[in-house]
Amino acid sequence: MYMDVGGFDNGYLVAQDFSGGAKVAIDFIKNKHNKEIILAKHTDFPITHPPSDEERSEYY
Repeated sequence: MYMDVGGFDNGYLVAQDFSGGAKVAIDFIKNKHNKEIILAKHTDFPITHPPSDEERSEYY
């Protein structure tokens, strides 16, 4: 996997589940690139279902 961390100082890694390697990768990015990455479950975001009519008119 390639992650471009040059254009931001923090961000989210979003997935259904995380292996132990995810924490290792986040620690490496923080130590090597001084970037803060937060692990977030995909259920924390409205991306697991189709957009509502209201969301569709606002964002699409």
